Amino acid sequence: MRRLILAALALWCALAAPAFGFSAAVLYNVGGKLDKSFNESAFHGVAAARAEKHLRIAEYEPQGNADRIPMLRLAAASADIVVAVGFAYRDSLDLVAREYPKTRFAIVDEIVTLPNVQSIRFREQEGAFLAGVAAALASKSHLLGFVGGMDSALVRRFQAGYEQGARQADPRARVLARMIGPGVEAFSDPVAGFLLAEEEIAAGADVLFAAAGASGLGVYQKAADAGKLAIGVDSDQTYLFPGTMLTSVVKNVGAAVAHVLKAAAEGAWSNGTKSFGLKEGGLSLAFGPHNAALVSPAIAAAVEAARLAIVEDRLRVTETPSAAVPSAIRGDF
Repeated sequence: MRRLILAALALWCALAAPAFGFSAAVLYNVGGKLDKSFNESAFHGVAAARAEKHLRIAEYEPQGNADRIPMLRLAAASADIVVAVGFAYRDSLDLVAREYPKTRFAIVDEIVTLPNVQSIRFREQEGAFLAGVAAALASKSHLLGFVGGMDSALVRRFQAGYEQGARQADPRARVLARMIGPGVEAFSDPVAGFLLAEEEIAAGADVLFAAAGASGLGVYQKAADAGKLAIGVDSDQTYLFPGTMLTSVVKNVGAAVAHVLKAAAEGAWSNGTKSFGLKEGGLSLAFGPHNAALVSPAIAAAVEAARLAIVEDRLRVTETPSAAVPSAIRGDF
């Protein structure tokens, strides 16, 4: 019996070996790790890495910008790798990574050029292009809505791809675009999302794409109330508001976070920038039982054709909103 116990213990230690003497920390963006969107995708990646590698992972949830630097310093003082989830960490991480040159860092959605930092970027415009194709083909008014969270280059990439995809699928399509605000708190204001969706629907939009984190819940609620369609972001949100969610632009943040954590535990971490798009499986459009009734065979076929064109480099998607699309400017209705 003693031999069996020792053998079992040895096996467990072998499986858990990457975690021996190794610890990690993950800092989420504001809005909470269970925001049903960006943070929650990262959280699932943390859970997967913890389960597979038996890692010790501390998790931090800032309530505002003032929490970022203290939390980064606290994490960096005790962790072998610190993963900051969200572009809003850029300046704070640049500062703290210089203070802790022996600690490895990773940042999602931004680039910090330091020898101890790995930057993870996504080509959001590629996934949003597919959403634009689906939205244009599902629309009856040829007028689409876009509600962004923080007015930033990242959110504008979502807008740019959405516009371009819509115009390719329907040359008559127009996009009404609004941003909730200039700061990171714009990602956690569902009331503002609801009110902007209300304005766009009143102007005639019948399919609304929200790239707004937790604020998108307000957009989906208004679309459901008005009998319109909505498109989710970051996580598969098609299970929300049955009959309303046409699809979601899934941004595989969780897989990227899990990859960073596991690579660091195995000694395979490296600095520099990694880019994820459709080709790398970093983005996709959600199709499943919750939205099957809303996605026609024609929409599915058009989306797949567009996906292949992008993956095979036959189609390039722009990163900035196109001036050729009318009314794609904040507040221009």
